[in-house]
Amino acid sequence: MRVAILSSVSPDSALFAKLNAPRSAVDSNSVVLPKPSTPDRAKVVANYLRAADLKGAAAHGRELFQQQCTLCHKLKGEGQEVGPDLGMVQDKPLDWLLTAILDPNAAIEDRYRAKTVKLKSGAELMGIIAAETGNNIVLQLPGGVEFPVLRSEVVAEQATGRSLMPDGLETVLSPQDIADLVAWLRAK
Repeated sequence: MRVAILSSVSPDSALFAKLNAPRSAVDSNSVVLPKPSTPDRAKVVANYLRAADLKGAAAHGRELFQQQCTLCHKLKGEGQEVGPDLGMVQDKPLDWLLTAILDPNAAIEDRYRAKTVKLKSGAELMGIIAAETGNNIVLQLPGGVEFPVLRSEVVAEQATGRSLMPDGLETVLSPQDIADLVAWLRAK
């Protein structure tokens, strides 16, 4: 996606400069989306309830947050503000957090619902709407990149009804990892 964006913007634009800036600790080109182990997300959440009995290590949780979450979430000054501010959910019960992490499409605020936008150029973008005017929309993409699109260039817009956060994190996070991640989330 980065290459597609770079090939379609002017070299003197702010977006071009941002995409060519030195990379953060998390390289968005190295992110591989997980594949869900099962479509039964409630079963996955139930299997991870045992994380409540595990002692979490906040330091390891911070590493996991940096690896898995900073492209879209901000916490304690780290990450991007694409998805919800995780500082606002640190006091939520574990079952709520597990559902949010392992079944991100179970409950999505309207402002975090992804949209697919097809352009006349043939490009297709998926992001959340960061701003809209009569002439353009601004899509916010994972990594915090804001991509302005002229409405005259849009062929089709479609709400996906889904979150940008992928299903399938159970394939990369064990119950102990979840306990560690929650410990970092709740660390003061």
